[in-house]
Amino acid sequence: MAIKRFHLAGLVVTAIFFGLIVAACAPAVPPVDDSLVKPYTDELDRQQQIAQTVALNYPELKTAVVDPASGEVLRSEVFGVYLARPSDLSQGDSKCQGKDCYRVDVYNYATNTTISIIVNVKERKVVQFVALESVQPEVPPYLAERAIEIASTSPEVIEALGFDPYQVDPLYYNVKTSLKNTACEISGHLCVAPTYVIEDRGLWAIVDLTDDRLVGVRWTDMGESTGGYVTQQTLTYEEITANYCEKMNSVEMDSWKFDYILTSSDGVNLTNVRYQGKPVLSNVKLVDWHINYSHRDKFGYSDSIGCPLFSSATVLASGAPEIESIQKDGQEVGFSFTQDFQNASWPKTCMYRYQQRFEFFNDGSFRVLAINIGQACGTLGTYRPNLRIQFPTDTAYTFSNWNGSSWKPWEVESWQLESDQFTSRGAQFRIMSADGTGYDIAPGNGQPPDDRKNDNAFVYVTRYHPGEGDTDLWTLGECCNTDFRQGPEQFIGDMPEPILESPLVLWYVPQLVIDVTPGSEYCWADTKVEQGMYVPVTWPCYAGPYFIPIQP
Repeated sequence: MAIKRFHLAGLVVTAIFFGLIVAACAPAVPPVDDSLVKPYTDELDRQQQIAQTVALNYPELKTAVVDPASGEVLRSEVFGVYLARPSDLSQGDSKCQGKDCYRVDVYNYATNTTISIIVNVKERKVVQFVALESVQPEVPPYLAERAIEIASTSPEVIEALGFDPYQVDPLYYNVKTSLKNTACEISGHLCVAPTYVIEDRGLWAIVDLTDDRLVGVRWTDMGESTGGYVTQQTLTYEEITANYCEKMNSVEMDSWKFDYILTSSDGVNLTNVRYQGKPVLSNVKLVDWHINYSHRDKFGYSDSIGCPLFSSATVLASGAPEIESIQKDGQEVGFSFTQDFQNASWPKTCMYRYQQRFEFFNDGSFRVLAINIGQACGTLGTYRPNLRIQFPTDTAYTFSNWNGSSWKPWEVESWQLESDQFTSRGAQFRIMSADGTGYDIAPGNGQPPDDRKNDNAFVYVTRYHPGEGDTDLWTLGECCNTDFRQGPEQFIGDMPEPILESPLVLWYVPQLVIDVTPGSEYCWADTKVEQGMYVPVTWPCYAGPYFIPIQP
């Protein structure tokens, strides 16, 4: 027994000795510099701690959180530390192997800027740094709890409800919002809206987390709903995350081929889209949904869609993508690729459901669609989904619009509201490469499957630059602007770049108006009883551009 004890002790000593050698050889991590940026205070594991330390010591971050004129430190803090996915990296996952990289999100309150820093924890170095103004990250749990506390203890909320707010669990306390003529809108403050649903009405308590105070309360009519829990999740969130969020997948059907992955907050992201082996798109996704419930007061939500676990999304993927044949006159003319996102209690009041749908046709045409299936938090509202469509970055394109008689090229980055000028093929825009190939682009103006409405879309064209939306984006722009200020305009800026014969990105923001008029319902959902069970009734709204190959 003594000998065994001796050998065991020796093994322990040896293990400790070699452990010390390994520790001594590992790259040293300097102490975290918290003098400029407040670190994330909730529990972090060892890898997250390393990522945060490396990020907060990065010189470029220190420059981004200091006023250049006065040298004063600007209020900033870490909002989250996440395991990085391929969609977080501008150049895919070539800079990160396995699970070596983490994303550190820093929010600068003073400039309303979000900074994303990708850290390779194995090499202890920053591999990507992106800072975007007028962009806000997802609200961390401790700030969401603070929003509920501010709302539930505010005299205005107590008076409006007529009882103790703590008797009701609010919805959407971590979803970003805005309110006209407050700092939320004027100064770009970080605001959320805990919403108390009382029968067929909702009380919005709009909280300014930058100033740590309530800035207003508003009631909305939800509409009558028959209620009922009608959904069933066929895949567990763990399965969806493992199979579609943590790895890239591929589809090869007919003459089409593409890769896809579910992102943290930009829905399903298609990359390397090809037709008959030729590049068509390098990146296409749905960044977020803006929902405005009042043209006068401008309040609403900014909804993101994405992975069900370890995600900043508001509305989560509810299953695997689905592929279906598209038929016309009894013939197969293409196929659709659809990803569904929905709240667990949809279609109850204030429970949203969205879809991304891509239609690929045998003739080389395709359509990118954003679909809303209700139900909203009010009967008066407008949805504005933000689609980002990136063409191959190694190809020079010219973008034009149809002026009624000819194509007029856009010389610099710009935007335009969909007009009533269409070609005989229903196109209003054209994107063409130097060899004459490309696409006529038809905005939604009555095509199937939704032949009732015009998209009335804002269309933006920007010159491609890495870090301007090709990685997973946070909520872009404000939720409730009714004009062109939907987010993409920030990539145009005050000095638009030349775009003739350039790599281009198309941003497409349609405007979908809720209608609950009996017989004319649109962007709405409800339930009815059939054979003793609640079943959903839906009136979806579809929007998105159709791309038609240019004819010789």
